[in-house]
Amino acid sequence: MTHQPTEVPDIPSEDSILSHNHTLFWYDKPVEFKTVEEITDSNIFEQIPGFTVYKLFIGDFGGDVIGMQRIINKLQEAGPEDMLEIHIASDGGEVDDLIQLYNLCNSVFYKRVVTYVSHAYSAGAWTFLMGNERVLYEHSSLMWHSYSGGFGGKRQDLLDRVEHEDARLERFLMGTLSPYFSKKEIRKMNKGKDYWVTTMEACQRGICTHVLKDGKVITAKDYITPKKTKKTKKTKKTKKTKKI
Repeated sequence: MTHQPTEVPDIPSEDSILSHNHTLFWYDKPVEFKTVEEITDSNIFEQIPGFTVYKLFIGDFGGDVIGMQRIINKLQEAGPEDMLEIHIASDGGEVDDLIQLYNLCNSVFYKRVVTYVSHAYSAGAWTFLMGNERVLYEHSSLMWHSYSGGFGGKRQDLLDRVEHEDARLERFLMGTLSPYFSKKEIRKMNKGKDYWVTTMEACQRGICTHVLKDGKVITAKDYITPKKTKKTKKTKKTKKTKKI
């Protein structure tokens, strides 16, 4: 799996799906043959199977149920070798849409998801965590906070649903943050605190795995502590003394 964003080819309209806030593209990577061993008369090749790359561009969640369903339906056609790239520029949105996408990544694209963030707040930030490889840019921005919502209905129905939804969302939203935030921070988040995170802090917390900088992909560890370039030693020139 590669961290480097693949170039989007000139894709015909039948190879893309648009919703109100999201766009899905896909294209096929052909079978490749890699030379394993060179022999005098013939070579031994390793066959690298072809696969499909899906590129999902995420905006805000919610507002287009049918569009999201069409995207999910197409992604469910993916094979066991196919890969999903999620490019996120999102202010957040509906939690149920977020969980629907999470379920798909965890079932159809398990350990074959790479996420990229320009900015990702609320549900967008949780989408970033779906990637087993999570890539930020130098000036990316992330924000996590507790959920908000509302229901309608009879009194007891409301009380029952609030209790159920609170427990469900607590397990999902806060459970996914436990590797990166302390229990104290999560408690503060539940009480209303927003956590704004820069690229450097995301690297330090283990939230991101790689950073795209100056056209190169580097690990979070190398972004925190850049590797020193080796200086070439200069040989001192000895002055020749003239003899009389």
